[in-house]
Amino acid sequence: MCGIVGYLGKREAGPVLLEGLKRLEYRGYDSAGICILSPNGKLNVVRVMGKLKGLEKRLRSKSIPGNVALGHCLSGETLIQLANGRAARIDSLEGEITVLALDPGTLKIVPRKAKIWSHPAPKELFEVRIPFGKIVCTPQHRLFVADTQGKLAFKQAGEIRAGDTLIHAQLWDWKGAPMKFRPVPIFRYYRLGPRSRQIVADVLSHIGTTKTAQLTGVSVADLGHLRDDSRNVAEAVVRQLGGPLGLELPDIEPVNSRHGSFVRLPESSSSRIMQFIGYLLGDGHVGRRGLRFKDPDQDTLKTYRDLAQSEFNIHGRIVPIPGVRAHLLEINSLGLADWMRANVVERKAQLMEQIGALPKDQLAALLRGLFDAEGFVARQATQVGLTMTNLELVRCAQHWLLRYGIISSLRQSEPNLCQRRPNSSMSLLISRRDSLEGFRKMIGFSSRRKSNMLDLILGAKRDGFYLSSRAVPLKKSVILAKLVSAGVRKSALKNFECGDRFTDGQAGKLIDVLQGTPKTSEIVGYIKNCLGADIRFQDVLSARSVPSPEELVYDLEVEQFENFFANGILSHNSRWATHGRPSEENAHPHADCSGNTVLVHNGIIENYLELKEELLRKGHRFRSETDTEVLAHLFEEEIRKTQNSKFKIQNADKIILSVVGKVLKNLRGAYAIVAMSKHWGNKIVGIRKDCPLVVGVGSNESFLASDVPAILPFTKKVMFVEDGEIVLLNENEKPRIYDLSGKSVRRSVETVPWDSTMAEKGGYKHFMLKEIHEGPRSFEDTLRARAYDENLPALLREIGLTAQAVKKIKRVQFVACGTAYHACLVGEYLFENWLGLPSRAEIASEFRYAARQIEPGTLFIAISQSGETADTIAALRLAKSKKDVWTLGIVNQMGSTLTREVKGTLYTRCGPEIGVASTKAFMAQLAALYLLALGLGRTRGKLSGQEFRELTHELLELPQKIRMILHKMDESTLGLAREFKNAKGFLYLGRHVLYPIALEGALKLKEISYIHAEGYAAGEMKHGPIALIDKDMPVFAFAAGSQKVFEKTRTNLEEAAARSAKIIAVVTEGDKRLARVAHKTLETPALKHEFFEPVLAVVAAQLFAYHMANLKNLDVDQPRNLAKSVTVE
Repeated sequence: MCGIVGYLGKREAGPVLLEGLKRLEYRGYDSAGICILSPNGKLNVVRVMGKLKGLEKRLRSKSIPGNVALGHCLSGETLIQLANGRAARIDSLEGEITVLALDPGTLKIVPRKAKIWSHPAPKELFEVRIPFGKIVCTPQHRLFVADTQGKLAFKQAGEIRAGDTLIHAQLWDWKGAPMKFRPVPIFRYYRLGPRSRQIVADVLSHIGTTKTAQLTGVSVADLGHLRDDSRNVAEAVVRQLGGPLGLELPDIEPVNSRHGSFVRLPESSSSRIMQFIGYLLGDGHVGRRGLRFKDPDQDTLKTYRDLAQSEFNIHGRIVPIPGVRAHLLEINSLGLADWMRANVVERKAQLMEQIGALPKDQLAALLRGLFDAEGFVARQATQVGLTMTNLELVRCAQHWLLRYGIISSLRQSEPNLCQRRPNSSMSLLISRRDSLEGFRKMIGFSSRRKSNMLDLILGAKRDGFYLSSRAVPLKKSVILAKLVSAGVRKSALKNFECGDRFTDGQAGKLIDVLQGTPKTSEIVGYIKNCLGADIRFQDVLSARSVPSPEELVYDLEVEQFENFFANGILSHNSRWATHGRPSEENAHPHADCSGNTVLVHNGIIENYLELKEELLRKGHRFRSETDTEVLAHLFEEEIRKTQNSKFKIQNADKIILSVVGKVLKNLRGAYAIVAMSKHWGNKIVGIRKDCPLVVGVGSNESFLASDVPAILPFTKKVMFVEDGEIVLLNENEKPRIYDLSGKSVRRSVETVPWDSTMAEKGGYKHFMLKEIHEGPRSFEDTLRARAYDENLPALLREIGLTAQAVKKIKRVQFVACGTAYHACLVGEYLFENWLGLPSRAEIASEFRYAARQIEPGTLFIAISQSGETADTIAALRLAKSKKDVWTLGIVNQMGSTLTREVKGTLYTRCGPEIGVASTKAFMAQLAALYLLALGLGRTRGKLSGQEFRELTHELLELPQKIRMILHKMDESTLGLAREFKNAKGFLYLGRHVLYPIALEGALKLKEISYIHAEGYAAGEMKHGPIALIDKDMPVFAFAAGSQKVFEKTRTNLEEAAARSAKIIAVVTEGDKRLARVAHKTLETPALKHEFFEPVLAVVAAQLFAYHMANLKNLDVDQPRNLAKSVTVE
């Protein structure tokens, strides 16, 4: 099974293909690959065995240019704020990471998962600068801006101009953890006292020097020095003597040496240690045998001398520097110097990243040390600043300050060429009063002089009076006009008219003025939301093209909110978007001998072995075991024949169609093929026979895919390709569809009613869990505007039946596979009871082989989530061949094969279902069956108006009851999963309408947790399964609802309990009759009508199966050997 994606347009092709393949990964393929036609006409193929992550990793190390301009990319030096506190250059990141992103709904900064991409850099990049800082990116990269209505929008960087409003971070936070330091060996020495010398002498005299050396590992020479007291004793020798001999030396004394005193070196960080390191990073020097610090403020040096004494047990000395108004702090310790080299100097890059992940108090202490060393207070400018030539450290410090809500700006100066070693320097400036106040409170200076100056400028600052960085993006004129139109008197707003923008202080005062004013709650709420946000707005100072100094530029793909902070500036998400044994050789796409023609294929070529033998005889070389590669060589054969003819542009399409027609004449089987060839230029061909293929229509771009989700990030406009059709994508032209004779086919463009965000995890760990929680909405949406008496005519029109036709139905036949078959079994009970018609549900793959006849007057209902299930379509085609049979599909996928072949379709409305194990689609299928059974039952007169209304009323209440169960049952099923996760097998039991749920529960468990499970009708337990029941065979029983079957089910469970089985029972809320029998009960709300019980009971089975698989650390969304849509038989 494979997912197919093709693209032709102006974007870079590689990211588009990867984005599409990612959205098709639920199909279950176990290898992946892409092919890109480069500008030089070369076909570049990259493929890997395994999941898509392997392909992503391969492409990061092998960037392939497409045939068009570069997409959204950032300069490699861009700092990305990670959720663990690290501020890391984007070119240092790899794999899956967690970044900080903005939740646009709450304007709060939250963690989200992201992936990294790299691409060749263009000759020019684009620099956008605001007071906060700058960002360098490709002109196509998108940045968030505030539009004229104060809402978040985005622009390509190349379109941004001075005066536009960008967004930067104002506050972010994380828990943090102390960092661990590298251990460094320390050499310590001792002098022996009289008693210790006597003990050593006695041992040497009694055992002998040579024997003692052999026993302890101390050299004979060292033992001689000990005996003669001619040398100090190393700490290692003291330990060796205390080993096998057990000597205790009672009066040894530590000795100061050139290595320093008994230095104490920390194993992990603390606030005082980090303050010392911050001071060292700012202006310290690590020499061979010690540390040096220079500062004009002697009080500051005393602070760090005392820190060295308390934290490292080393006493430093402060001496004046001749001829300079400064002093020097000297800390002499070889051990401390070695430790600083190992943990600070030699690993500065790693240290810079780890600092951000420190606890808040430790990070504040480090910043204090940094500002003590290089910080200043500018009294006239009323700013606190930091200037250093270490540009990376200053940029990181700006990120670290945001943890305390301290906003700063950056300014970079050019190198002074008059200096002996000219370097650029960067200044970090804190100007806002609230940020200065936060700095004083949480960081501050050790210097009394700097602290006093800071107090002075704080006394002169006006709170809330800052325009360069503001909370409210909307212009004053817009807000004031809205307030006037809401009835606020102009005189009340007079004090706010001066100036173009609201300062934060003015915005707060405006809220006070509007308190209690009617009709202003929306504007007040907007301003409050802005003031409480984690972001601020700044106007662009400049935007210009700059030369690109780098070989690569980088992208981030961020889940859900599709944004991240690049250099602290809010940046839009840069998202891009098998047959034979799983291996790299067998991975799609496949090429011909020359590598000039490449294709992907979904389906089965039934006669590929005979075709392969013929091609081998002609000299073709095969690299894989797949049937797909045969297709590539067949195309090569036919293209070669066209090389002798004059290949002109005006007849290129005709030649391509001729080649395709000749290839297809050789094939037997089911397939969807997408092919490209160097000989065809910028053209892509798609072919469909019995396997799905959809065309995406964009603006000057086109897409081909096996499933709609692959193209939804780029367009919602689609055309569905029919069997026996060829689609041709040409550059700068709309897609064209042809039949096999080459005749053009007209096909209307349709709009898909759901978007790409519906195929995202939305904060859940797995798609399956998300989709379980989407079950109520899927059920509700499928019923919406259909489940009412007055809507019955519209429902009949939707499925293409008249009231007269409904009354002529004699029997009902359901067919489906897997989970959809279990929905059919529920439908069988519904239709027999509410329509009064004989109804039968059968597995589609077996239906074709049954001897029974499909009689005239049969309503034939085929259920398939994808509408592409091969066995279901085959059963449908058998039914279509019979007379007087009405075919109806219950399908989720618009435009799928099944919907085009039935006479009527009832669409479920659950959006894309990504998890292979079906959950919300099953809910929607049940909703459709209830809807259909009630509607047809009422039309036939089997249900009275009163019965119909009562049933419909309870049906419409089910979604809320499902939500209650999800809320209440998640923790209890998780607890059960913890208890039973090591079980080897499970027995699921149910009676009547809950028997299909027993089958579904067992299927879910075995699908995703790989635990053997069997579903049985409870009455069948004693006809075989009871032989398996013991203490190691748990039983999951559905015993809610119907009183007429409850007693028999209880008897079955008592028999199981008597054989020591642990029983999990799903019961009606408040029903305690199984309390003694069951190990654990799961309660569902009481219902009036037993036929609705499956909807509630299945939730317990879905949650339990999910938690079992998750606790076993299995791939819940893509279980082994399974595919979402089985499009081959």
